[in-house]
Amino acid sequence: MRKRAVVAGGGVVGLTTGLALRRAGFETLVCEQESEIRGVGAALGLWANALAVFDRLGVGGEIRAAGVPSAIRYQDPAGQVMDEYYGDLADVDYLMVTRQRLNELLAAALTTDELRTGARVTGYRDHDGGVTVEFADGSTEEADLLVGADGVYSRVREQLSPGSAAQEYPGHLAWRGIVAESAIPEITVERFVVGRERTRGGVVRSGGGTAFWVLAQLGAPPTTRSAKEEALARVDHLYDGGCRSRCAKPSRRHRRTAWSATA
Repeated sequence: MRKRAVVAGGGVVGLTTGLALRRAGFETLVCEQESEIRGVGAALGLWANALAVFDRLGVGGEIRAAGVPSAIRYQDPAGQVMDEYYGDLADVDYLMVTRQRLNELLAAALTTDELRTGARVTGYRDHDGGVTVEFADGSTEEADLLVGADGVYSRVREQLSPGSAAQEYPGHLAWRGIVAESAIPEITVERFVVGRERTRGGVVRSGGGTAFWVLAQLGAPPTTRSAKEEALARVDHLYDGGCRSRCAKPSRRHRRTAWSATA
């Protein structure tokens, strides 16, 4: 008799776990609390080890087609490449893809019997025969295995390990977003700027006519304004006058559209 597994959470981890458990011979059910599969966040880079896993799960080809191959180079605000400091990371191949598209492809690889939306896991009960999974609507599911992949505020983790709530990383702030590739100057080189005031930022293509931007700061003071205002206040840390001749510095209009952009 096949063993049964329930996965709480329909994000990248939960969907991937569901596919892996199915490949391992489990009857699998992935439960997502939202009414549809969404990609929370902006985009992410998949390195060779992640792509190898997706290949084994049978979805590597579709994911590669949805993303954009890239290889980051690091530069200072004046546009000078910083290989002497970041040479071990320079030109490392990876694939940029939006979280929304990645989640859609992973969900499509599951059958309708293996994926349930609008199903919020609220707890579980262990017993000798396995585990009884409890849902917000009062229903339950019996399984041999429960995997908690239900995010930062995981109810499964909270019950399994009381007092292990997610911890804020003080002083490390990041702003991310997806914009239409046409909204920013042409991206000719994938660059990540190591800026002043311990800022980092850049823009890369993320597939489907979109671009992913990120701006981060270490040792940042507490925020007092909106996310957009906080990001715009730090954009100029990524540039100086010398950058004009070496990389495409976006206009103020483009920077307000994308919040942060660099080529």
